[in-house]
Order: sequence, then structure tokens, then C-alpha cells
Amino acid sequence: MDTQEKLKIIFDAVDLDKIEAQGIDKADLQILKSRVMAKFPSTKPIQTDFDIEVPKSGLIEIYTDGASLGNPGKAGAGVFVQTADKEEIFSIAEPLGVATNNVAEYSALLIACQFLTQTDLKEKYCHFKLDSELVVKQINGVYKIKNPDLRDLNKRIQAELSKISNWKVSHVRREYNTIADKLSKEGANKN
Repeated sequence: MDTQEKLKIIFDAVDLDKIEAQGIDKADLQILKSRVMAKFPSTKPIQTDFDIEVPKSGLIEIYTDGASLGNPGKAGAGVFVQTADKEEIFSIAEPLGVATNNVAEYSALLIACQFLTQTDLKEKYCHFKLDSELVVKQINGVYKIKNPDLRDLNKRIQAELSKISNWKVSHVRREYNTIADKLSKEGANKN
């Protein structure tokens, strides 16, 4: 059992009514829980023992999205990987526990990076496409990162990106990211 799973058990065991009786709002507790969980992202290895047909084309497109049902609330990550010819290579819908929408967006990108670096796909030109302008601009160094949780996730993503031969992170409008969006909501509903 990793740290994230242990923390989830602890937070789920907390009697919210007793905490509210002490004057602590449930919303404040959810924010605290989300910040603690973001500090300890899951360390479970990503499954890579499936057959992946590495495309001959040098370009792959990776769409990622994060969802938080409540912000903070039940969160999920969606990743959709395809060839330049629009043939699906891989998709994932991953539950994240309780997190904010920004932590979920970052986590989806981190999951995609971790997946790619464990496969031969890391040798391809990897074009990441996200509908979160904030995450794209922070990853590309355009915006400063004030939130310490997002700063930690950004560092982890940068470390993974350094293992990929050639990459680009771009913003796409929401209507061009519908598959990853659907997967992220599926992930959130798995919690």
C-alpha cells in the first residue's frame, strides 16, 4: 500500500460531524485533504506489460485532461495517445482520490509522461495537447507557479519530460480534447 492509499484511508475514516462541531468547515477540510494528497501522488507503477505497437511515424499526439467533481472533489485523469494518422495507441482513465481541478490536470500530464518514458514511444516526437491553458503556460515557463502543490507536480513532470527525446506541450480548445475529458470523468467516478 503506497502513501496515497494510506492517506485516503485515514481521511475517509475521519468523522466529519465531529470536526464540524469544532468549528472546522467541511470545505476547508476537503481543501486540506486535497493539498496533503497532492504532496504524495500515488507511487503505484503504471501498467506497461501490454503490447504497444510503436508507430513508424515519428509523431505521436498525447491528449490529457483532469477532472475534479467538486473542486476539490473526486478527481480523475484521462490520457489518450494516438498516431499522427489518428490511430489509437493507448488510453487510460485513472482515479486520483480527492484533488482540485489543477492538481488533476497536472496529474494527467504526469501519468502520460510516466507511461511514455516506460515505453519505446519516448523515442518519438511527443506532442502533448491539453485544454488547461494554465498548466500549458506553467510547463512552458510562461507563468510562474505560486501554488506549492503545483510546483512539486511541475518538477516531477519536467523530470519525466527530460527522458523524452523530443516533445512539445500545446493548448487546445476543449472541443478538441473530448476523449481525454471523457476519460478523466470516468477516472473520477472510479473513486
